[in-house]
Amino acid sequence: MKDSQEEWRLPRELGTRDLTAWLILIVLFYLSVSVVQRASIMAFFYWLLSLLFVIPISYVMCWLARHLSFHGGHYIWIRKMGGPRWGEITGAFTCLYGVCVILTTLQGTLILIHSIEPRWFNDSLSSFLGEGGLLLMTTLLALIPLHYLKHLLFGSAILYVIIFLVVGLAGFYWLYQGHTPGINLSNVRIEQPHWRHIGAFSIVMWAFMGTDWPFIMGREVRKEASKASRFVWWGSAWLLIAYIVATFGVLVVLPQQKAESLDAMFLTVKTSFGDLAGLIVLIVLSITQIAVSITILQVCSRMFMTMSQDKLLPKRFASIYRGKVPVIGILAQTSACFIIFLIIGVMLYNLDSAEVWIGDRGIQVNVALQALAALIWSLATILLYGLVIYNLTGQRARVKTSLFRLEIPSKASSLKVRAFCIVGIFSTLAGGVLILFYSWIPNMLPMPSWTFLIAFSTGVVLVLGWLCAEVTRQWRLTQDLKCKTRKEQELITQLRDIYQDQCTLANQQQTLLRQRDVLFREQAHLAVTDALTGLPNQRAIIKELKKVIATCAFHKLPCALLFVDVDHFKHINDNFGHRTGDIVLRLIGERLRDFMGERAIVGRYGGEEFVVILHGIALQKAELYAEKIRLMMQNRPFEWISEELERSISYHLTVSIGVVTFPEHACCGENLLRAADRAMYRAKARGRNYIHVEQPSAKSSDDPRIDGDRLLPLEATTLKALLALLQERDVKIYEHGQRVAKLSGYVAQDIGCSGEDSLIIRIAGLLHNIGNLNSQNEREYCITPIFNYELRESQEDIQASARILSRAGYIFSLAARTLQLRHEHWDGSGYPAGLRRTEIPLIARILAVVDTYDALITCYSYTAEAAYARLLIWGGTYFDIEVVWALGRTLRGAERFTDPALPTVNLPLPTQQYTEG
Repeated sequence: MKDSQEEWRLPRELGTRDLTAWLILIVLFYLSVSVVQRASIMAFFYWLLSLLFVIPISYVMCWLARHLSFHGGHYIWIRKMGGPRWGEITGAFTCLYGVCVILTTLQGTLILIHSIEPRWFNDSLSSFLGEGGLLLMTTLLALIPLHYLKHLLFGSAILYVIIFLVVGLAGFYWLYQGHTPGINLSNVRIEQPHWRHIGAFSIVMWAFMGTDWPFIMGREVRKEASKASRFVWWGSAWLLIAYIVATFGVLVVLPQQKAESLDAMFLTVKTSFGDLAGLIVLIVLSITQIAVSITILQVCSRMFMTMSQDKLLPKRFASIYRGKVPVIGILAQTSACFIIFLIIGVMLYNLDSAEVWIGDRGIQVNVALQALAALIWSLATILLYGLVIYNLTGQRARVKTSLFRLEIPSKASSLKVRAFCIVGIFSTLAGGVLILFYSWIPNMLPMPSWTFLIAFSTGVVLVLGWLCAEVTRQWRLTQDLKCKTRKEQELITQLRDIYQDQCTLANQQQTLLRQRDVLFREQAHLAVTDALTGLPNQRAIIKELKKVIATCAFHKLPCALLFVDVDHFKHINDNFGHRTGDIVLRLIGERLRDFMGERAIVGRYGGEEFVVILHGIALQKAELYAEKIRLMMQNRPFEWISEELERSISYHLTVSIGVVTFPEHACCGENLLRAADRAMYRAKARGRNYIHVEQPSAKSSDDPRIDGDRLLPLEATTLKALLALLQERDVKIYEHGQRVAKLSGYVAQDIGCSGEDSLIIRIAGLLHNIGNLNSQNEREYCITPIFNYELRESQEDIQASARILSRAGYIFSLAARTLQLRHEHWDGSGYPAGLRRTEIPLIARILAVVDTYDALITCYSYTAEAAYARLLIWGGTYFDIEVVWALGRTLRGAERFTDPALPTVNLPLPTQQYTEG
């Protein structure tokens, strides 16, 4: 049990003065003076001989309080040194000892009250009721909070000592008046101890028993007084003085016959000072006896609390109530007293007889209870001495060093306390033997009857104490087991509920995971599926094309790519609305998918453009499929119901198709798509509703373009017109485009792009900011793929540039696609399509890097080295790092390209070979 204020919840109210008062009330017993008188003048010798008992027990208790524990008394000391079994038996003996003391004290009070008013308690019923009433009154007074009760008990202790001193003063006053003393003082020297009086030692030993009881209240002692065990010596000294003085008064005033009566002290004062003084003494003695009973109840209640905390009694015994009073413990001790009182009454008395509780039979019971209590406590004291010697001897002392946790005893201290224990064992053992074989009331109970009664009663009490300790311990263990079982059941129920909750959560998680998988699949499907037609979108087409090309390359098979564009689709949007245009696009997708079936992969590339991937199909067969698609679209009209016109509409559409194959036209998906796109635009240039098949080597003779890096006459005229417009409207934009075009061409040449790609990227570089002519911002040409956050409206300008080039047609349409995608980022964070890595066309990646480089130098005052270093930082995030490295190689080969005032770049005429880039 932890020695902490938190566990012992009673307040610390007691000091050294209070402990001394409690010692006096518990130990000082006026009946002991009466019983010892039969030793006559030798009573003084036996009072001095009692020091053989008082000094060892006082020293050992102080030593244990200092080294082992200041609280708990015999119970705690024996439990810590001997184990819990001896401790629980000692606790039971302590409570039984308290019962005996309370019963004898209250019976003595009843005798004193009867002496005041002889007409009271003349029959058994009234005496029993009087004893019960005194027990009830004592209990009610014991329920007063200790904060107030300690003052009443302290006053009672002072009055108690004063009464003993008054009895001694009565003896001196008696001699002063010249009266003849009750004993022959002139022959004191010739009287010798007689074996008949040796039993008086057991009486004086009984008179000093209980000096350790105040230690049971040790946890309620204030901290500043917790080591003040000197109260034992002060209290013992006052006890010895009080006993000797009172014995002197009784022997001097009363004759030998009256000196042995239970009311001898009252008679002494009455004889010497008169009836009024005797009456006062009787009243004060009655009050102090009730105070003694209250003190015993308080101590026993604390013992119950301590045993309850050690799991020897139910937990309720350790509970306290309002006012910080251990009500359960006080009521339990009162109940034990009442039960023993009833048992004695039923066994020894008849309510109809003339014998009363204060008669001869009652006196015999009173003295027998005193002797029984003395014998019980003698056994407990001998056990305490033995355990101290056992724990301080030999190997046991080294093992038990941790037992004395308050202060480790020294060797000299251990030797001294063992010596006192040995003396105490002999003196206590002698007193116990004398209790058993020397009758305290020989005129009422002769020696054989006394010995049998005390031995039998002691045996019964020992068995009863052991049974009480064992029963209460087993009951407490049973209750603890039930409590643990109940808690385990509650825990099992909680675990079952938690398990069910976990199962529910697991099921919900499984459901959520399934829903997540469904959503993930839906999102994955939507990521590669065009929401309008349900066909694969641009990203899925690029991915599937790479797979098909890889498979065909592994198996050395060809594959074909058809790029299908709907002719004059803008007419449908303009005349019937975009909603109708969406319906037509859905119908076109369904018709293409149904026509091709499982033979090909059909997808929507964007807008009104569709792509058909044919696995294992050569160029000639691909041309046949394209012709079938063209004829199917031309000959079968599209029908839908117009909500505005509220009628069915039939409309004929035609398509232009570009046909390319792997590996003849390109070896990677990106270049193959670009070739198919060019072929589709050439088909449109033929007047639409046409199929253009790119030849793997020479172009057809009717194609006006001989090489990929030449401009058609109309294209050259258009380019000159647009450049002239730029130069006229905004010289800065014009010069920025000239620099970007020239540097982009050199980077494309370094990477190894074809001549046509180099031409496209130059046109895109020259005209990439043409849509900014209407902007009011002075730095509109600084809007790059990185710095576009400065002007969010620039996105509209970018789209305007793309629309202008798209309407110009021919090769400008290819440049327009490059402009649309130049704001895509390598990590997929760009716009408008969120493409990433190689999904972004190579020429768009080149244009983004060169445009940003020129903007850093021209608009943001970067040096060439700083601008290139910044591009390296952005490489892998915004830009293709391979393109950034290509730019670096180009710059190292021509340092003048870092100069913002670069000469303008003039594109070649239609008949001129473009060799500069």
